[in-house]
Amino acid sequence: MSKCVSNRRFIVYNFKADFKKGLLPNCITFVGVLMILPIILARRAGMFGSSLFYFVVAWFCDWADGHFARKFVMTSKIGTFLDPLTDKAFTWSILIDNWHRVPKEAAVIIMITGLLATIGRIIILIANRNPAVNIDIMAGMAGKYKTNFEKSGLVALLLADICGKYIHYEWLVDLFMFISKLGIWLSIPLAIISFLSIVMKLYKIYHEPA
Repeated sequence: MSKCVSNRRFIVYNFKADFKKGLLPNCITFVGVLMILPIILARRAGMFGSSLFYFVVAWFCDWADGHFARKFVMTSKIGTFLDPLTDKAFTWSILIDNWHRVPKEAAVIIMITGLLATIGRIIILIANRNPAVNIDIMAGMAGKYKTNFEKSGLVALLLADICGKYIHYEWLVDLFMFISKLGIWLSIPLAIISFLSIVMKLYKIYHEPA
């Protein structure tokens, strides 16, 4: 258990000890986020198959970090924060790189709600109003489904690139582009629900008796 410095109102947790507790899953999380650059560079070089491969590796890492954390009891507070944070960094980077091809209104909503949710998680991670209350910052089911819809939409973008370069069926390209936009738009209500869950946790922290 991480050592904590506490007073009547706050607990400030030990970052270093907590990170070591979840070292393996945290390292897997970082491997996933490191895939951002090769995904973008490969796509810009027209190596769409390689870009898709790196994307799949990143998606696997997103699953594996949580799986190993639960299996080997290596869940850490910083891990539960880094997981959704790196998901956002990943999604935002790919969205921005494909800005001319994605629904911009949806992308802006995803980014704003994601940024606000991250700020909320930082507040929860740093301080807890009542030591007796354990408020977690793990992404809920809405957040997990949101991420999968977003990534499905981005995968469809890469598949559209592959079809356009190698298969030359315009209708197939249009189909994957439609699936891409659908996945991104469907993630919007889930992004809002995920953000509201963070708001409720913040409310709980600051309205628990000290």
